[in-house]
Amino acid sequence: MLEYSDYLVLSDKGQKLSGDYTGYNNFKEALKVVETIASKQVDSYLYNDKFHQSPITVTEANTILESCRTGNYKSAVNKVKNIANQIGIQKI
Repeated sequence: MLEYSDYLVLSDKGQKLSGDYTGYNNFKEALKVVETIASKQVDSYLYNDKFHQSPITVTEANTILESCRTGNYKSAVNKVKNIANQIGIQKI
């Protein structure tokens, strides 16, 4: 799981991440959806009893997760914001 310090490193390199603790918790929530997309290799997902069409591809999901694991920022991390917005989270 992504630690707060890892999130801060990513937020320092990206422009879509707020870099505060609320953003971190929201980012983790959206990252759970990314993990679902990557592990099940699907283009849709269930969140709070609603099906959503994924705004990211499985390849992008894997790139996001790899970036979070390694701490090497890649622009795909910004696409977590698309997932967050889709599930009703405004600040990541």
